[in-house]
Amino acid sequence: MLLAEANQTSEVTFILLGFSEFPDLQVSLFLVFLTIYTVTAVGNLSMILSIRINPKLHTPMYFFLSHLSFIDFCYSTTMTPKLLEKLVMEDRTISFTGCITQFFLACIFVVAETFMLAVMCYDRFVSLSPSPLHSHHVPEAVCIISDWNLHMGYSLLPDTHLFCLGIILLWV
Repeated sequence: MLLAEANQTSEVTFILLGFSEFPDLQVSLFLVFLTIYTVTAVGNLSMILSIRINPKLHTPMYFFLSHLSFIDFCYSTTMTPKLLEKLVMEDRTISFTGCITQFFLACIFVVAETFMLAVMCYDRFVSLSPSPLHSHHVPEAVCIISDWNLHMGYSLLPDTHLFCLGIILLWV
């Protein structure tokens, strides 16, 4: 059996057609999305840096805000660079693995942001309550565990099923 006959793998790709109908708008859309992404990234990173540098901001609220900024930075970084690449390049395809990876990371950061917002709501509730036990209700270890461990488990479930469905569809 020849080697060419044995290896007949093909890579599944998706063609992104969103902006191909308006080629004259692609440069202006690239500049608009690049500006929005730059403002978002610089804003989130400067918030993280200013919270880390200033000792007056080492409170639970700013601790949560810095983590929320980090999650927002990661979420915008999973989507926007690929969009910017596809606006500039002629090749508008994305591989199945790249698509699933991008979707998986987006789901992780959306779920992480949801958990972070829930923890921030609980922190505000406890801090506004008449009880002076704020540090006993929301210790830092619980916040870190709820933010970075729980969202991983919850976000893996739907993505795993979707990935398995894609694998099954490839075999059919």
